[in-house]
Amino acid sequence: RGDNDGKRQAQAEAIKDAMNVKARRGKIDYQVIMGDINDYSNSKTIRILKGSSLKNPAKSNHCSYTYKGKCKLIDHILVSKNMRGEFKDIPKKYSDHSAVVFKN
Repeated sequence: RGDNDGKRQAQAEAIKDAMNVKARRGKIDYQVIMGDINDYSNSKTIRILKGSSLKNPAKSNHCSYTYKGKCKLIDHILVSKNMRGEFKDIPKKYSDHSAVVFKN
């Protein structure tokens, strides 16, 4: 895992850079990053992705994956700060992770 931290952070920087280029090229009202990021909400990777323009609407009690009896959020939806809505985690049905949803 330790070997992957640098890779994850570099990938996060590349995603942020690409989003910034797109934003400079045209009017963008909202931005969303979502997926199975396999990192916790307080990780450096998530902080890089959020930057100053995105927020994580999940609360501390949200959970998408249980490991050794502990439920953690490792699947994320990061949205523009001007987006209004609610974050939800949906119980597992088709995967070993719960689905995460942002309903605007």
